[in-house]
Amino acid sequence: MASSLRAGTVLGSYRIVAPLGSGGMGEVFRAHDAKLDRAVALKILPCGVTHDAERLRRFVQEAKAASSLSHPNIVVVHDIGQAVPVEEGSPPVPDSAPVHYIAMELVEGATLRQLFADRSIEPRTLLAHLAQAAEGLAKAHAAGIVHRDLKPENIMVTRDGFAKVLDFGLAKLTEANLAGSALSAAATAVAAENTREGAVMGTVGYMSPEQAMGRPVDHRSDLFAFGCLLYEAATGRRPFTGESSVDLLHAVVREKPTPVEEIAPAIPRALVRVIRRCLAKEPDRRQQSMKDLALELHDMVEEWDELAVPSGPVSSGSALSGPASPGRAGLGRGAWIGIAAAAVAIAAAAVIVWLRPSGAGSDAERAGFQGMRILPATSNGRVGDAAISPDGRYLVYTRSAGEGTSLWLRQLATGSDAQLLPPQGERRLGTPVFTPDGSYVDYRLSDEARNYSTLYRMPVLGGTGRKVLFNVDTAPGYSPDGGQLAFVRGMGREGEQLVVAGFDGRGERILASREGGRRWFDVGIGPVWSPDGRSIAVSGGDSTGELRSEVVLVDVASGRQQRLGDAALLRVLGLDWPADGAALLLSAVVKGESFSPQIWRLSVPGGVLSRVTNDTAAYQGVSSSGDGTRLASVQSQSDATLWRRSLRGTGADEQLTFSSREVIVALDRAADGTLFYPVRSGADAFIARLGGEGGAPLRLTPPGFIGSDPQVSRDGRRLVLRRLQPDGRVALATMDSDGTNVREVTTRGALWPFALHPDEPWLVAVEAEGLWRVPLDGGEAELLVRDPRAKPVAFSPSGDRLAYFSSRRDAQGLTHPVLRIIPAAGGQVLAELDRGRGVQGAPRWSPDGRSLVARVQQGDASALLSFPLDGGPPSRLTDLTGLEVRDFVLGADGDSITYVRVDTSSDAVLIESVQ
Repeated sequence: MASSLRAGTVLGSYRIVAPLGSGGMGEVFRAHDAKLDRAVALKILPCGVTHDAERLRRFVQEAKAASSLSHPNIVVVHDIGQAVPVEEGSPPVPDSAPVHYIAMELVEGATLRQLFADRSIEPRTLLAHLAQAAEGLAKAHAAGIVHRDLKPENIMVTRDGFAKVLDFGLAKLTEANLAGSALSAAATAVAAENTREGAVMGTVGYMSPEQAMGRPVDHRSDLFAFGCLLYEAATGRRPFTGESSVDLLHAVVREKPTPVEEIAPAIPRALVRVIRRCLAKEPDRRQQSMKDLALELHDMVEEWDELAVPSGPVSSGSALSGPASPGRAGLGRGAWIGIAAAAVAIAAAAVIVWLRPSGAGSDAERAGFQGMRILPATSNGRVGDAAISPDGRYLVYTRSAGEGTSLWLRQLATGSDAQLLPPQGERRLGTPVFTPDGSYVDYRLSDEARNYSTLYRMPVLGGTGRKVLFNVDTAPGYSPDGGQLAFVRGMGREGEQLVVAGFDGRGERILASREGGRRWFDVGIGPVWSPDGRSIAVSGGDSTGELRSEVVLVDVASGRQQRLGDAALLRVLGLDWPADGAALLLSAVVKGESFSPQIWRLSVPGGVLSRVTNDTAAYQGVSSSGDGTRLASVQSQSDATLWRRSLRGTGADEQLTFSSREVIVALDRAADGTLFYPVRSGADAFIARLGGEGGAPLRLTPPGFIGSDPQVSRDGRRLVLRRLQPDGRVALATMDSDGTNVREVTTRGALWPFALHPDEPWLVAVEAEGLWRVPLDGGEAELLVRDPRAKPVAFSPSGDRLAYFSSRRDAQGLTHPVLRIIPAAGGQVLAELDRGRGVQGAPRWSPDGRSLVARVQQGDASALLSFPLDGGPPSRLTDLTGLEVRDFVLGADGDSITYVRVDTSSDAVLIESVQ
């Protein structure tokens, strides 16, 4: 837009040199002050708007308000007046209208808007500028002046590094501070002309909610706007957006900005907290003093190197980034391969079961469930998680397909379905639940790297999901009054935290925590609140030696933990607390009862188990309607068989085993092709051996011998496996390949991955300090790798190298899972690989030891890829699209694979009349 005045125009004693900018309150020019022979910034009101009395009043008010202040971080006002512009070299034009102007200090530098866009600026420097601006505003507030139009364009930083606040054009003098102040008489007169209540003044997107609604404002309105500046500096985004001014005003008044830590996880915790408080909708919940905020920001600048940084992936869009600090252990972006300890324990729990009568539930207790009905609620065979609404009318569920997992809502009375969320590709969508009033569905969605999940909230009738909380590892549980929610946040090997927050996600606090091998949850099962609001029940596990799961009650007031009963739980897949409060509902595997998870009642406070279901199907998750008369769960049937495929592209796949209702969770191969694998079928479990040429599998272990994850030596003579001992301990045991000569080796790392040397009588197992070399035939264990995050994968075919999982830290201190290769005897890392997108499970060595082979799933496509250790591009070995492959081994020459193929059907069911 062309300027209203040209260079050379004279306005009183000022000569226009060049335009500097324009805004809602006028145009700014560089000018020369002839009286004092200095450069100034001359702000004028265009001639076309001088007839607007209100705009003219605010323009004059700016000058009077600013001129009453004297502070190095506030721009100096030299003069205020009006004059008729005279074009250079021309006589004055008769009857010309005068122009109102303010002559101000000329600030040579850049606006905050320009600095925000410059990513080369040091974070500490940028925060120091903001702290200086806060000092200037604190001076204005002390004088009873509220700026009311803070935005990045209204803060300048000089070339020598001083921030200056300008444009008090919308300033309002607070009546409460007028008496006894040092304001001039002119400023006092202005106070009587405050902007009328109900008028919306300010810049949309930076104004406070009370300002947006036309309500009276005080100094806390500037604190909200300053929070917007801090947010934009931290994230590179404005906190509130909209397609129109109306949408933007609505966002300011009603919506919450995306949490800073979700966009820019490297921002220090202290700064995140400050921003969150500044942006509180209610003025009483913000910081109450700009001076206190300035001091807090100055402290951050001085202590920047020591500030703690929340864990999470780094956003490239943030202008502020925190210092390096330890991130979330065992998790991060771009990892090659990573198996969580919980997943390992769960895989073991699927096979290791101590078969004995449990006596769970009396005959009288069981009789109460004989009249129930189990009704199908879906029929697509691809349901993952499901939950029933409080009124029992709706079912929300996830559905998996080649293009990813989608979210659906079913009206149970009519059987009609509506898609709430389309397929999410590689992003993990999990555990939807209804909010207590049934108005919303909460669900978790992972980032593309699948390392961190965000909790979203969507209206039941559909709409856009709104972010509630970042870094949430379980479904939320809600307090009876609906005002709070609880969830578990995993911290890798460091343990887990039970976190309580407001229903809106604000006000997080850690209620309780667990460390080491004692975990809070099984496969992401969320906590549930008691109907009286006094306790939270959490499903947890213990991998410190004895494999078990448990239900823990946590006192909401004190955080005290207490195990509920002594039920022999192996694995919990669902938890709910019906409104009557008399018992918890669980979907769980119970020792001695069934290999398939069933639904149980666990009495409170007695902790006595009693059955709800008793069949051969598996039940994943459980939720109840508000009156407790309807339960929802996901019922599944699964078969696993062994198949062989040529990698030369010739011939059809050959099926090696045919038994139905078998579950196979792992596979290993001797040099002659003999296969060893664990099987569970019905109430039985055993280790099987299958010859390289096929035929009937041979059972190696007797009834009552419960083992899993066998690894075989190259010559096929020795097996090492996990074994559940009669006393409940889990140990690594060795046995001959015919099932004889069984003996315990060690309990060291028995619930973590281990690696058997192909030729030598020793293995590598996990202990707290790292990886240990454990002899199989007696002798002391020796520390091989000092790394508490290390987990062994396998030795190379020649036995000279070991692959193990670990993590590395990036420049921001965040951890990223990697796969490292070292000499078998320990020593310097030979190679390190990051995870490729979509990699599934643990890799296998190629027969020549030059690469690692892994399954990769990307959208609907699945394949077996070879990753060279020299860092070259991966090559495709075979297509696996359309198959669910749980594990695989390569043939001796590398031209074939034997794989575990799983066929699963899962649908939501309703269980009625459960009284």
